[in-house]
Amino acid sequence: MRIDTIVNLVDGELVNSGYISEINQFSNNLKKVKRENLFISNDIEEIKEAIKKGAYGVLFSKDLNIIDDEIAWIKVDNIQDALFRLL
Repeated sequence: MRIDTIVNLVDGELVNSGYISEINQFSNNLKKVKRENLFISNDIEEIKEAIKKGAYGVLFSKDLNIIDDEIAWIKVDNIQDALFRLL
């Protein structure tokens, strides 16, 4: 799915687009994150690990510092609502 489609679907803000234009799957479970996934979390330590595993994007709702400029960072008002919209 294209990043711009995801942003519109979750009514989010693309904080950083990086070099990524598409995401293959979504995951809010760190153990299941794979390359090309969008990781959904507000936990910075989990986000760091997901990026190491190859996540192409992060969907979050809290104020976080962008720690990787090469991936997409999508900020939403309500992470649970965004997850529901994605499913």
